[in-house]
Amino acid sequence: MPMDKKVRTNSLGGGAVALTIAKGITIILNMLTGMLLSRFRSVEEYGTYSQLLLTISLVSSLIMLGLPNSINFFLARAETPLERKGFLSTYYTVSTFLAAFMGGMLLLAIPLIEQYFGNNQIKDFDYFLLLYPWTAVTIASVANLLVVYGRTKRLMVFNIAHSVVTLVSVLVAKWLGLNFQWYMKFLLAGQIAITLWVFLQLHSLERGIRPKVEWALLKRVFSYSIPLGLAAFVGTITVDVDKLMIGHFLGTEEMAYYTNAGKELPLTLLSTSLTAVLLPQIAILNKKNQGKDAIALWGTAIKLGYLVLCFFVTACVVFAPQIITVLYSEKYLMGAPIFCIYSLVLLFRVTYFGMMLSATGRTKAILWTSILTMVLNMVLNWLLYAWLGFVGPALATLVSIAAVQIIQLILTAKEMKCTFWAVFPWSFCGKCTLLNALWGTPIYLLVRFLKFGVSMTDIAICIGIGAVVAVIYAFCVRKKAMNLWRALNAAKQYQTNDSI
Repeated sequence: MPMDKKVRTNSLGGGAVALTIAKGITIILNMLTGMLLSRFRSVEEYGTYSQLLLTISLVSSLIMLGLPNSINFFLARAETPLERKGFLSTYYTVSTFLAAFMGGMLLLAIPLIEQYFGNNQIKDFDYFLLLYPWTAVTIASVANLLVVYGRTKRLMVFNIAHSVVTLVSVLVAKWLGLNFQWYMKFLLAGQIAITLWVFLQLHSLERGIRPKVEWALLKRVFSYSIPLGLAAFVGTITVDVDKLMIGHFLGTEEMAYYTNAGKELPLTLLSTSLTAVLLPQIAILNKKNQGKDAIALWGTAIKLGYLVLCFFVTACVVFAPQIITVLYSEKYLMGAPIFCIYSLVLLFRVTYFGMMLSATGRTKAILWTSILTMVLNMVLNWLLYAWLGFVGPALATLVSIAAVQIIQLILTAKEMKCTFWAVFPWSFCGKCTLLNALWGTPIYLLVRFLKFGVSMTDIAICIGIGAVVAVIYAFCVRKKAMNLWRALNAAKQYQTNDSI
């Protein structure tokens, strides 16, 4: 098939909707998986599971050297099939090698991991530490890959299938009455199957991909990705240092409480979908020296995402005990304050604040701001943990994340030669926050005054209240939301290159 027939010309909004629908289904499946896992497994087992994933996440963000970030940048700019094949061959060869190295390093580090968390069960999952990094790294690349090629429908199917496989591993283990060890084996087997599917997707998009490395290209890729990779590692430390502290000082069960309560709910599906389809377009606009158009397009996406996200964040704070009970059961209620704080963190996930810096190649700026935030977060973690105990590290995460976003916006304004107030829709987001505070505050006080608990009746009443407020809110913002949607779809969409 000629390459030009592979072009996809969906609108930006249409692409975002497709991804949002897929992510919505994926969210439901993943939340169901989390609900079942929290109920079927003991708190200690869930804590061990959290420690394994946290360790892999930290090591992966360091060892992978930011390679996944290079897909949008280099593949979108590739102008010939030969360039695309050269990049993809190099990318998957190097990423597979790094993942294998990572698994071996984790095996050697098992005694240190056990000592840090005070958990002697870690060694029982050596196979998981060896193979899971490879599956996680490979699966993480498919979203960027399919978005660049415009295969949003295929990405929908892939994400849903991935979530179904994860859910099935929980159900099969429960149905057969298997222990936690066997559940982890089922989970890993499913991840390996999905990973092999990724390579089939790659083969269908670009035939002729071979295990090889183009060293000149790799040097350019690392020049771009290493600063982003170090920034990602620093960002991971910034986000997870609180869990590291809780896991070290308070033990495995307390880490389970904190991990579930501190798990950022996937409420940013619209924002992340918009970011996914916008990033290649903004990179091209900046390449064409159309910075003002890029900022305007970015601002429109932020407004639309914030309009939706702010409502759900407010609802999470108002109905925190009821939501925790529905998601994880009553045994995790002690994490309610952590849940509220992490719900506020979601407001800073409305977009990728380093998008303009990344699109213009200013990856070192992203790195240095992330390092500054990590240092701030580590200091605040110690201070606030000593002062406030269990909730201190969560507050430190909120403050540090807010700090890095502000700093990145300052640098973005300087790079784009505009004012700090022009680079982000401050006024719009402020008014939206006020609108949600006006409904959230009285409902919060009413729920506490009437002493609604976590019984089925009380939860049903809270759901009813939330549904009524949601209808009223939707009525109030519908015109603004539609105008933003029209503006987003009216934006000109550029093809990622001339031949894909």
